[in-house]
Amino acid sequence: MTAPSLVLLGYGSPDPRVSQVSHRLRDELLAIRPELDVHVGFLEHGGTSGMSVVHRLVSQAVTEIVLVPLLLSEAFGAPAAVSAVSAQAAAAHRGLRITAARPIGPEAHLLSILDARLRDALRVRRVNELDALVFAAAGSHDVRSNALVARRARQWATHHKLPHVVSFAGGSGPNTAEAIRTLRGPGHG
Repeated sequence: MTAPSLVLLGYGSPDPRVSQVSHRLRDELLAIRPELDVHVGFLEHGGTSGMSVVHRLVSQAVTEIVLVPLLLSEAFGAPAAVSAVSAQAAAAHRGLRITAARPIGPEAHLLSILDARLRDALRVRRVNELDALVFAAAGSHDVRSNALVARRARQWATHHKLPHVVSFAGGSGPNTAEAIRTLRGPGHG
């Protein structure tokens, strides 16, 4: 039995960097596990839709697909959107076995990946140390999702012994500018 094809399913964004990150995740996964069949699709913005990827795979005789949501939490109604892609694909392709995995987050291991990315970005900008952390996230109307993101931010900040504020673009809690002002008040740079 062969492994199913994986479709990394991002929510997408008009910002092309979001698509680039999704494809980079695919490339890094393939560097670790080159035998996997991994593709990238999007729920909304950002490039090829998840359904287009499914159609293409089925045309290549793929019979089993796992949708892997590239999300940190169950935000923005993504579970319903992922379920809709799964149901639409199953209805369009008789005999296709399609399942949806849980979102890749909130795995604590993601913090080490974020940490490495932050260190790389700081190195490029010749920044030697941080004195505070703003953990900016899209946010959700789901209180549990926001609490989970806040918990991961707290873990990350505790690990680095940094004061922190979590900001959400989705309207719950401070936005990023407010979070920065909150930290600058006590004198953080």
